Parts: sequence; C-alpha cells; structure tokens
Amino acid sequence: MLISVIVPTFNRLKLLVRCVGALQAQTVQPADYELIVVDDGSRDGTRRWLEQQAGLRAVFVPHHGPAAARNAGARTARGESVAFTDDDCTAAADWLESLACALQVHDVAGGRVINAVRANLLAETAQSIVDMLGEELNGDMRNGGMLTANNLAYRRNTFEAAGGFDERYTVGGEERDLNYRLWRQNARLAFSAHASVRHQDDPSLRRFLRQQFSYGRGARRFYRLSPPPARLPRAFYGRLFRSIGRDLPAIQRATMVAALAASQCAVVFGYISNRQIDP
Repeated sequence: MLISVIVPTFNRLKLLVRCVGALQAQTVQPADYELIVVDDGSRDGTRRWLEQQAGLRAVFVPHHGPAAARNAGARTARGESVAFTDDDCTAAADWLESLACALQVHDVAGGRVINAVRANLLAETAQSIVDMLGEELNGDMRNGGMLTANNLAYRRNTFEAAGGFDERYTVGGEERDLNYRLWRQNARLAFSAHASVRHQDDPSLRRFLRQQFSYGRGARRFYRLSPPPARLPRAFYGRLFRSIGRDLPAIQRATMVAALAASQCAVVFGYISNRQIDP
C-alpha cells in the first residue's frame, strides 16, 4: 500500500531540512511511500532548496496557511493513504510504519507528539495542554478525539469523501473539525502511541500568545459546527491547572501555571474576536 507523506512548510528551511532527513530514513521501504513537500509561499530560499532535492516532490502554492497547503499536497498524492506532519517535527524512524499498521484497521490514525525543546517552558506548556486534551478525548475518541495535524494519517478515500481540511482555519483547528465530522459519520479513529514525532518549536512569549489566540479563533468555528460538539467538562480545566508542571521545581512549575493562565486568556480573546464568522 503506497502512503503519501505531506509536509506543509513556510519560511522554516533549517527545520524543514531536518524534517525531510528523518522522513527519508523511515523503516518503510522507499517504494512504499512518497514524500510531498508543499511550499506555502516561503521567501527564505525554501523553493530553491526543494528544487535541488531528489527523492521528494515539491508543490508550490501561494501563502494561504497550513490547511490549504495540506489539501494541495493531498490533491497531488498518489497513495492509498495520506499522512501529515509539519516542518518543525522530526519523525521517529518507525513513525510511518506505525501509522500504516494502524490504518490497516482504522480510517484515521494519529500519534504521539513529544516536545523536543524542554528548556522552553512555553513549549512545554503548549505540549502539556495538548497531552491533557488527548488524555481526555482519545480514550473513546469523543468529538473525534485530539489527534494533531503534525502526526496524523487518513485512508485517502475517507479524507476525500469528507472534503479534506476546511481551509477557513488558518492556524490550528482544521484537524479537530475534520475528525469531528468523520467521527459523526462513524469513521474508525485511533490513537497510536508508537507513532511519535519530536516537535522542535521554540516560541517566544509573543508567538506563544499569538498561537493561543489563533487557537481560540479556531475553537469558535469548531464549536459552531452543526450539530455542535460537546464542550469539555469544567473539571477538565481544574485537572489541567493541577497537573501542569507537577514534577518540576517550584519556580518552573509556577512559570508554567502562569503561562497556562495567559494561554487560556489568549484563547478566550481569540474566541470572542471571532464571533462574526460564518458557520
């Protein structure tokens, strides 16, 4: 079964080089997968580098965000399944093999994301939020679970029948939207802890808050789907604050708690700012 691996990229050439290197060293036989990199309008020399590479196909599109870039890659894919990761992720050698095994019995499979920048407490906070959401939702795949687009694969007929990612999501949320729609259609979704990628994000405070603000905007659109997804229980947020940085020294834990509080404020502001969007 041929699998198409799709990587959207935008102005992160150094990280992309590392990402591609890991994807070209998978345990899956080279004849069993293809690598597609979608340059989302980069201006940092990415196009020139891609044009010099063998062993991958490059797609060049105007800058419209990762959801549109992923869809553009999927339209050119030849595989029976499509797998997605991001340019700031380094896949484990058996990443694709693990996802392929999961897709033998499921329609959608996502894996584990590991923060590779442990010294950056903002990155650690962001990953802790995602991990807690996964613990809450991935057991029974309620609302489509919490499978993130930097480690996610679909049977191609499942992906295409759902219309792919909603390109109105510009930074985050498109995978929750798609997976919720598929869950509503009784698709089989699964979390595979064996399929892991290391996330190389190293955000500043400003970028961290902007990212969380964007997630809030995406959440507003997500919760306006019809029928609307069930909201997270209030107790979840209490567990999140109690568990964040629990095993770290007191000062580091206090920093993460403060970052978590700031992130939730940013999410709320993003959610409120997006009140006038179309359903």
